[in-house]
Amino acid sequence: MDDPVLVAGLLDEVRVNTISYLEKNDSRLTGLPRLVSGFEKAVRAWNEKQFPDARQITETVNELLIAKRFLQDPLCASVSYEPSLNGSRKTIDFLFHTTEGNHIFYDAKTIHPEDKDAWARYQRAMERGWFTSGTHLMLDKKWEGGVLAHQQFAVREKFRDHTLEFEENIRNVSNRQDEHTYFRMVLCSDGFQWRKDHLEDFADTYFTGGSSWDHFAKMEAHDLREKGLSFERTIHGFCYFERGPRLPELTAFDCDVRGPQLPKD
Repeated sequence: MDDPVLVAGLLDEVRVNTISYLEKNDSRLTGLPRLVSGFEKAVRAWNEKQFPDARQITETVNELLIAKRFLQDPLCASVSYEPSLNGSRKTIDFLFHTTEGNHIFYDAKTIHPEDKDAWARYQRAMERGWFTSGTHLMLDKKWEGGVLAHQQFAVREKFRDHTLEFEENIRNVSNRQDEHTYFRMVLCSDGFQWRKDHLEDFADTYFTGGSSWDHFAKMEAHDLREKGLSFERTIHGFCYFERGPRLPELTAFDCDVRGPQLPKD
């Protein structure tokens, strides 16, 4: 359960330091009322105890902080929140216009898996050789291994599902093949349930088709084949956003993350 006092303190700081900043820079941010409205709706739902936790608040705060981060970028000319695609109801979270004439679509997702026990699934994966050969995902049941297993499985599945969903939306962008148009995903973490290196592994596999470092590359490829799906690889980069629980500001924002690159001969 989230502590109401800590949540209230977070909301106050977000209003003072982030929403006020966005309002002062609204000439460069299209869609600000809709962005703030989503935040206030989540706050009302929390205050009315419609949900047992503050997950919706976490997601909307992350979106506000992403918008703030974009406006603080020296290359930012303007930002649009949830622009419609080709006049349809489909949207992508942000469209970032650079001072150099480039247009970057960003889809933002917060990934915070529930604390469930997946020890049996982890054991099956180990016994049946589902993990990529040469990798070792070592967990200990006595040290919350079941919960950690669920987090790793769930996070990777979210990476995959959000990526496929974003690629589908990209098809609705009329100028998607223009040399000045780019697509990136921002995946938001609390820095505890999953870390930057998890996204690095996924990004390497996404761009190369497989990575010797990636525990889940083999399993993911199998799942995609079973479902008749495949990555189109129309996304140009994955960004890692980190904000610790109840912190009012982000602590990391890294674009185009990739895993360690072996030195070339």
